[in-house]
Amino acid sequence: MNKKFFTGSKVSSENALFQNHVSNYSNYLYDQNFIWLKKEPSTLELDDINTKFMSKWLNDSPLFKFDFKPSAKFIATLESKGFFTEQMLIFTIPSSKLVFQESQNFEISKVTTNTLDKFLEVKFNQDIIYGEEFANINKNFLLSLFKEGILDIFIATLNQKVIGFVNVIKHISNIEIYDIYTLPKFRNRYVATALQQYVGKFYNDTTIVVIADYADTPKEMYAKLGYEISGSFYQAQKYDK
Repeated sequence: MNKKFFTGSKVSSENALFQNHVSNYSNYLYDQNFIWLKKEPSTLELDDINTKFMSKWLNDSPLFKFDFKPSAKFIATLESKGFFTEQMLIFTIPSSKLVFQESQNFEISKVTTNTLDKFLEVKFNQDIIYGEEFANINKNFLLSLFKEGILDIFIATLNQKVIGFVNVIKHISNIEIYDIYTLPKFRNRYVATALQQYVGKFYNDTTIVVIADYADTPKEMYAKLGYEISGSFYQAQKYDK
């Protein structure tokens, strides 16, 4: 797997066909509990993986990830079994290319223990649409990363109210914009752009990585800011058993 981006998981078992990844934080964080396919499986091999691991997917969201180009037959097989497949793009940019502009009418700052609750409140409200259980699990996950020193959080505030944030995962050779969000009524006001530019200024002389799905609108913003596509992978998720 590509080590430039965060998985939150460890490999619990592996063979010539796949790696079984299990979250370090929660069995219910679907993106961290998945099967990484090393090569395209046959229909029988896919069925065998499903049979072997289905009971372990506690979040009811079985997930496969892979970086080979899938055949039309494999995509059709996944679809026939209820999986939706999407391509994920890996964007990168040197931090020096994100030039921060001070002209906006809101403030950006790095979250400390004194301002952590402000961020958590906005994040919880963003996640609550997926259910209170998920919102609490994700809150605890982010708190764990923050306490471990893996996660840096930056917030945009207007009149002392949080209007947007960006979460940054720190890797050895790069940093990753893990999540970026702007309150709906403040979108199209330069908030997301300014947050990324601030991150570029804060982390001098490194590479910034962003993961976005192929059909995601923000990829246009990434292109305008100067990001380049450096790779891709696929993920296939089954939403209903």
